[in-house]
Amino acid sequence: MSLPPLDFTGITQFKARSGGSASGLLSHNGDYIVKIVSATPGMSKQGNAQVTFVCVIQDEDNKGVTVKSWVPYAGNNKNGEPNAKRLWEVLDSAGTTQEQFAKLEGDSLEIDQVCALLKDRDAYVHCEADEYNGRWSSKIGYWINKQRYEDQKAVGAYRTPLPAGAGANASSGNGAAVATAIPAASTAVSTASAGNPLL
Repeated sequence: MSLPPLDFTGITQFKARSGGSASGLLSHNGDYIVKIVSATPGMSKQGNAQVTFVCVIQDEDNKGVTVKSWVPYAGNNKNGEPNAKRLWEVLDSAGTTQEQFAKLEGDSLEIDQVCALLKDRDAYVHCEADEYNGRWSSKIGYWINKQRYEDQKAVGAYRTPLPAGAGANASSGNGAAVATAIPAASTAVSTASAGNPLL
């Protein structure tokens, strides 16, 4: 079964959120810088096309903690909006400009190509602690842009406390990051981006 391409029809009207699980527990809920260490296309258990993102926190207070996100990108959500917007948010977060998006209006790119472009790029996310089967971890709730991150950080509003009890399984006892970090992403520059409209 071949995976569908990412459709950019309507991208010129798209407005990204300025402000989509996880294997690590961060010290706080809030906004973080991440390195996208892998972006893997596939199908969800429900049969929906999605991209699985594995990211590593870059902020010094939680550096090295792994967080994950599963982003659908084909079809429509329950409100009838295209799921492509979810992946457009990731691209926006990773630095794709409005001018670059405009060049893609009405076009599409193979999802493997989109994933190759996102790998090893820095992006910005909002993470929340979540409990599953008695274990707390932080998950990417949604992707934000650099301006949102910087604005929130400037006024000290980019971090909020974890829910009560979320730090109970932390080895430090204070809600500090407890996940095993995956190896840092390579700093080698990919040649896959040569001539691509997203870079």
